[in-house]
Amino acid sequence: YQRIGGGVEYLQSNRPTDRYSQRIAWRLGAYFAQLPYTNAAGDAVSERFITTGVSLPFKRDNGRVDMAVEFGLRGEHTHFLYEEKILRFSVSVMGRERWFATGRN
Repeated sequence: YQRIGGGVEYLQSNRPTDRYSQRIAWRLGAYFAQLPYTNAAGDAVSERFITTGVSLPFKRDNGRVDMAVEFGLRGEHTHFLYEEKILRFSVSVMGRERWFATGRN
């Protein structure tokens, strides 16, 4: 199994005191993978995806909600009898809390 990919993220500001719209992160990427499956001729199944997403911060910088969309193709008509078109949505939530904060007496 081999996979290569890359992407970029644009975030105008990471300071919790800035406007909400400045703290939204925008993402764009792509990847290519060769899966460990082959046809009778020994050709490996490959997949190609483009990805995009957004990361929305919670108030007071206590975490984020990440949403992403991926569109890709798996297989090829030239080497296989099929080509899958895949549309994938994902949502994840990240919470944040302070650890090892010293208390004031």
